[in-house]
Amino acid sequence: MGWTEYYKRDPYPIESLQPAYETVEKILQQQPFSKDSVNAVLGGFHPRSGLASWFPRFCSEIYPSKKVNIINLDMNSYPLLSLNQPNKIQAKIENPPFAPNSIDLFFLSSTFNFMRDEQIQKFAKQASTSLSSQGWVVASFALPWLPSKFESLLTSITLRTKFYLRKKQQITQLLSPWLHLYFSIETETPDHSPCEIFVLSKNPNSAAVLQCSVFSE
Repeated sequence: MGWTEYYKRDPYPIESLQPAYETVEKILQQQPFSKDSVNAVLGGFHPRSGLASWFPRFCSEIYPSKKVNIINLDMNSYPLLSLNQPNKIQAKIENPPFAPNSIDLFFLSSTFNFMRDEQIQKFAKQASTSLSSQGWVVASFALPWLPSKFESLLTSITLRTKFYLRKKQQITQLLSPWLHLYFSIETETPDHSPCEIFVLSKNPNSAAVLQCSVFSE
């Protein structure tokens, strides 16, 4: 894994997907949440993406009257060392060190693209245990333009680290039966690469499977 080379690259800023995430905020604001405080996990981030400073604002929009406890988690130490924030945990997202029913929000930005199939399945299983009854997983991931295996190879060579591109139906299958799709948003990165945002629940009764497209002008 060439993480050193990967961290030298400049990622697209998280704000470039703000219109799509505002749709997520508006929908989740309307969902019931009975706890006084929120435990929210940022699961993996590039230190120059702006994600770590943006994430608390995203949470405050969804839970405007709640105290939000942010937990920054990454498998590598480098992103965590760049943060001047408490609650930093070095761990793999598929092995989250959290008690059952203790987490209200998992947020993953492109994290699935760096995970093998079995890692995504393990995350889904573990997250369904860690999530509270009113908890959510918000996960964005890049989609393939070309046949998935071919484009995954090209992107892995470019990034110098393993990068997996899957169709959204494949992601849905990997997450099942532990996490259920509530709604999805089709969008794109600044270079017009297609990506998807999934909002998931461990509660099968929450599966509304709403779909929309949000693109920046």
